[in-house]
Amino acid sequence: MAETTASGAEAPKRWSRAADEKLRKMFLADARKRCDHKVREFVDCSKREGLAVVWKCREENKNMNACVSDFTTDDEWSRYRADKIAEFLKNGQIIVDSSIAYPGPPK
Repeated sequence: MAETTASGAEAPKRWSRAADEKLRKMFLADARKRCDHKVREFVDCSKREGLAVVWKCREENKNMNACVSDFTTDDEWSRYRADKIAEFLKNGQIIVDSSIAYPGPPK
């Protein structure tokens, strides 16, 4: 059941740490999606090489990690977070709780 204000209107939701964590997961999923070609190369190599994946797929793993790292910088996270919060605020979905410290990019 949604909270309501004194006037009976639905109260906007507050931004929480849980919301920030969910946003981080969305951010990482988006980065992986943007690097799908590199992730797929590593997965294909690991299927082909089996237990030798650690040695035989080093280059694919390095390329995949480099790609994901390019899309998960501090600047990218700050921009993504600000854009999503602005989008939520525009839609009247949340109030950002100023007591929540900026946790930095996901690690």
